Amino acid sequence: MSIDVRLLKPFLATAEKLSFTKAADEIGVSQPRLSLLIKKLEDQLGFALFVRAPHHVQLSREGGQFLDYAKEIDGALKHFDRSVWDLRANIRARLRIGSPMSTTVRYPDRFEILDQFAARHPAIRLRMEGGYSNHLVERLRQGKLDLTFAMVPFEPAGLVALPLESSQIFLAIPSEHPLADCRQVTLEQMAGVKVAVMPAFSGTSYLLHSNTVLQRAGAVLIEAYEPQHNMLLHFAARKRICVIVHKWRGQMQEPNQGYPDMVLRPLIGVDASMHVHLLKLPGPQPAPVEWFWKLAQQFASREASEMAHS
Repeated sequence: MSIDVRLLKPFLATAEKLSFTKAADEIGVSQPRLSLLIKKLEDQLGFALFVRAPHHVQLSREGGQFLDYAKEIDGALKHFDRSVWDLRANIRARLRIGSPMSTTVRYPDRFEILDQFAARHPAIRLRMEGGYSNHLVERLRQGKLDLTFAMVPFEPAGLVALPLESSQIFLAIPSEHPLADCRQVTLEQMAGVKVAVMPAFSGTSYLLHSNTVLQRAGAVLIEAYEPQHNMLLHFAARKRICVIVHKWRGQMQEPNQGYPDMVLRPLIGVDASMHVHLLKLPGPQPAPVEWFWKLAQQFASREASEMAHS
């Protein structure tokens, strides 16, 4: 004997609600249509599933026994569907991820997320694309990327954003500078202090904001030659001037990136933290996108928990 497994859904809904009207609403069909589907299943089985009365419905003895089998079959079918989708998604699948390389490469969990994803889904090819956040966000909207890391600020309209981590602001100071003796540096102490900054043409919004704040405090901004964060500290160390440094969880100690003659002091009053987000389009996404998103959520939850207990 064989039955149409598509008829299990209306049966399970009716068995749960014990109401043809409510079950019909649950699965989105009319009440007469639901009754017809249940009758069809009963004909295939050869016994009645429900005892019908004018104002209520209940499972028959056979219907109650069949309910357990139906749940097992329904669960097996769902597992089968997921397994088939997993196989389909892993066949020559690729995941296109944007990443502002010059900034997010310093976010420590970025590499761990990528490594764990690659280990769990070796058949999926990861393709990373660099660029400024706003450009990558636009590529995501156009469907040319599946996900993107992005630094605040960006235009969030029409996207789902997952906050991952924020940096902390320090001032890297030449060891011979008077500010090196301070436990922390306030904005008021920055008057007349030379600070290395990215060149103006780099155009990064959060950098322009911090530069404006420093200028208003009286700091003297010295533009570096190259718009690269990893070169900015090198430039400041050679010129023996100060520079803002972003540190992430677990990176607060000295020496600073190979420059032991530059000391780190918390900089108070400059709101220029880097805020890393992961972005995707709204609605159901292909399985690899959802897998990566779920993994990133685990890292974000871990970060939030560590921050709460720090």
